[in-house]
Amino acid sequence: MRKLLYPLIFLLPFSAYTQSINYVLEEEYLEYKKNGILYYKGTPFNGKTFSLHSNGELKDKQGYKNGISNGVKWYYTNGQLEKKVNKRIIKRYHYNGQLRSKEKYKNAIRNSGKWYYSNGQLNTKGKYKDGKEDGL
Repeated sequence: MRKLLYPLIFLLPFSAYTQSINYVLEEEYLEYKKNGILYYKGTPFNGKTFSLHSNGELKDKQGYKNGISNGVKWYYTNGQLEKKVNKRIIKRYHYNGQLRSKEKYKNAIRNSGKWYYSNGQLNTKGKYKDGKEDGL
């Protein structure tokens, strides 16, 4: 019995620091400050926010650490991933789950990208300088 309880006791302190909330239902408790930090009930938020499509499928989710976003994902109504964004990469997906595009950014300016057909075959790719196309 002690062997079973020990791992559970060890994990309890960590479970208090992350939570998952439906931001549509908890909207009154969420507040973005001017510094871009998300607060939940007056404290910088640690965890994930999400919302649902009308059919109950996940619509989007976003992770936070100390109130700062570390990425967001959007989903189609069928549950397939539609778009994934972090600080430097945006990936978009076709409805069938195949990669649609992958774009890389530096300082919020696109510096390269690849676009794909719905069957997964590469359509085109490009390099960018200062956000403008710079050859192939």
